[in-house]
Amino acid sequence: MDKHEMIKNRIIAVAKEVLISEEGNSFTVADICKKCKISKNTFYKHFSSKEELIKYLNNGAEHPEYGAENMTELIIENAKKLVFEKGFDNLDMNELAAMVGIKRTTLYSYFSSSAEIAQYILSNELKKREIFEQIVDGSCKDSIERLNSYIDYQLKLIDNEQITRLIIEMIAKASKNENIKNRLIGIESFTTNNLMEFIECGKEEQVFDSSLDSKINASLIYMLSYGITIYRYLHPNSDTLEKLKPYISSFIINGLKNNE
Repeated sequence: MDKHEMIKNRIIAVAKEVLISEEGNSFTVADICKKCKISKNTFYKHFSSKEELIKYLNNGAEHPEYGAENMTELIIENAKKLVFEKGFDNLDMNELAAMVGIKRTTLYSYFSSSAEIAQYILSNELKKREIFEQIVDGSCKDSIERLNSYIDYQLKLIDNEQITRLIIEMIAKASKNENIKNRLIGIESFTTNNLMEFIECGKEEQVFDSSLDSKINASLIYMLSYGITIYRYLHPNSDTLEKLKPYISSFIINGLKNNE
């Protein structure tokens, strides 16, 4: 847990204690800051006001064990199950609320539609890729290892039949929703930029052909991952992909290598 999360969790914990004490809703931002031993500026980095903090706490009231962030994840996990079974277009918000165990009105305080749920999932995927990129950047010794890590990430992603269905549903929904389309493009842009960096580093290391067009090859690798996803969706019970997996990484890397 990073420092930002630790401070936010401390604010939430102190606010909960204050709300059940004699002070109740009469507490001020200054009271919370004093108890947390933080400045008001630090508080406002996490919550815009006392009211927002109270709303944050109340949003999880029907599930005392869940704060707002955990409740969001609970909703998303159940939404994924429904999308896998029925698709985004048939995602029923009443059914989703019942699965989570909250009222429909509470659900709408988090997400107003299946499109908003899709946008959240895509934004979260981008965050995951940003974290993954940092890990790869700090742990891999060379460009080939970094590229192998990316390929493994993509293959593990589509190993999950639920995620494969989600990706296909997102692509279909993008034709009707500009926000979803833009988020998909954002993931594509982030991923291809990283792939371009891997390839450029490989050229500097003289393991990849110096004449390679990094942008074209990065786009090609990304498109290949889409193709694999579609194949996985169309042939969920086929063992062909499993047989091909050991060759995918070498196929891509050999196409980039400097053979001189």
